[in-house]
Amino acid sequence: MLILLEIIDVNNQKRCFSWWFARLELAFDVMNAIQSTGARLISAELIDDDQRIQLPIQAFDGDDIPYSTKIQQLEREWQQLLSLSINE
Repeated sequence: MLILLEIIDVNNQKRCFSWWFARLELAFDVMNAIQSTGARLISAELIDDDQRIQLPIQAFDGDDIPYSTKIQQLEREWQQLLSLSINE
């Protein structure tokens, strides 16, 4: 998947970047890290399998907790819930 980013850097300069990522959570970690430097995300677009998706830049707040950690925790919770039996 390809991520296209447009940012305003700490010197108030507009910058455009593109990266190829194999894992979505790693791309989210990078976007969050950029935001934590004082740069400001203007736009983020995900391109994968001929589909383009605008990502909500307000979701990337520069938090210290990596998205990969959050997503892995959510995945563990889903797996735990899916392993429970349903009593009818």
